[in-house]
Amino acid sequence: AMAERAIGKIHVRGASVMRLRGKLLPLVDLADVLGAQEDAGGKDQARTADQGYALVLKVNDNRFGLIVRELLDSEEIVVKPLSAFLKTCRCYSGATIMGDGRVAMILDATGIAGVANLQFADMEEESAALALKERSDASETQSLLLFRNAGDEMFAINLVMVARIEKIRSKDIERIGNKEALKYRKSSLRLIRL
Repeated sequence: AMAERAIGKIHVRGASVMRLRGKLLPLVDLADVLGAQEDAGGKDQARTADQGYALVLKVNDNRFGLIVRELLDSEEIVVKPLSAFLKTCRCYSGATIMGDGRVAMILDATGIAGVANLQFADMEEESAALALKERSDASETQSLLLFRNAGDEMFAINLVMVARIEKIRSKDIERIGNKEALKYRKSSLRLIRL
């Protein structure tokens, strides 16, 4: 798993998602899944969309973000199987005893995805639609420089790539070996003929 700041949370088809590397990542709040209403001090946790971290978990070929409030550390642990009394708790795969004697439950990513009823196919559709819209929007807003080469040949280049447009005289073009260059601002500018 990798951790990302849980920011920019949006809603798609009633589900919380965040954009990660151009794709929509469904989000699951761990406190909601486990029904945790209070922290250790007995006070309500005031969580907002921008608080905490999203742990990116993988279930088969699908990924989702598990929102947690705080990251502590990584440790090597010995996982103990769950008691038969807890086998029906789909969110847990086992438990471990920490160095200070406390018991820590081991979460099961597949079980959490099932309890949260994540619809990965819907997210794939929305991600594809979002990517298509972004490509469409980008093509509508580009500024292009149009020019002719010879006859009716029309070309365009993205204006962002154009630093300057210079009018030159053909007699100022110099040949260096089999290449052409132009003296430009106290240096030599390589020329390429389209």
